Amino acid sequence: MKLIGHKDKDDPPHWAIAMLNVLSIILKRQEKIMTDMENLKAQVAVNTTVIGSARDLLNGIAARITAAGTDGAALGQLTADLTTQDEALAAAVAANTPAAITPNVAPLAVLQPNITPVVSGPFSP
Repeated sequence: MKLIGHKDKDDPPHWAIAMLNVLSIILKRQEKIMTDMENLKAQVAVNTTVIGSARDLLNGIAARITAAGTDGAALGQLTADLTTQDEALAAAVAANTPAAITPNVAPLAVLQPNITPVVSGPFSP
């Protein structure tokens, strides 16, 4: 890599290498964040569907009980239907609930390579 104004045209300055390393770290983290965001969007869509189904189930219970009245066979069928729907809802909640949520982001110190900045100019130590 050749840089204009650099005394040794074959080797890039240390600060340029450091900047490239930092840029590489930033780009890798951005890719990870975008993947995590897509996964989160998909999970929200699944949860929205499950919540909508649960809401519909709960909203329909009162109407079904009223419609069954005092008919023993209709109440028995309603009980069986509700049991089946409860089991399906419980299975959906269990299937879509992670055991533990742990962020998958490493601290910057872990990803940052050992770089010694080279500073020259009026502010150098």
